[in-house]
Amino acid sequence: VPRRLGIAGGITGGLLLGLAVSLVALALWQHLPDLYGYQIPMLYLAGRLGPGSRLLLALLIWLAILTTALAQAHGFASRLAAGSAAKYRIYGLGACLFALPLSAAGFSTMVRYLYPLFGGAGLILLLAIIAAPLAKK
Repeated sequence: VPRRLGIAGGITGGLLLGLAVSLVALALWQHLPDLYGYQIPMLYLAGRLGPGSRLLLALLIWLAILTTALAQAHGFASRLAAGSAAKYRIYGLGACLFALPLSAAGFSTMVRYLYPLFGGAGLILLLAIIAAPLAKK
């Protein structure tokens, strides 16, 4: 991608993403007292548009969660399997079976505990990446 086009794409994407987030925030703020107690406030707002809107948004959220989980299981399995199809299947199946009981915890519980856990793991990984070149010197 040419540098100029990449910069323009990054700026345009950032502005559009910022606009989308701003619209969601404004919609939520307009209904703030009614939203307390809902695990996924956007489903409440979609339900105000009609049952079809709520169902469509619920399906989209579910698909987003499913595709993210599958991508994470694939990444985990492919890194550990190192080119072995048999090991890939074992690690992939193991990751999915490990995650399955966690899914019963509920969305807000998973966000409350897993997001900080993954954030901490990412921070440790980032520090290790920064420290590795310094340790070699």
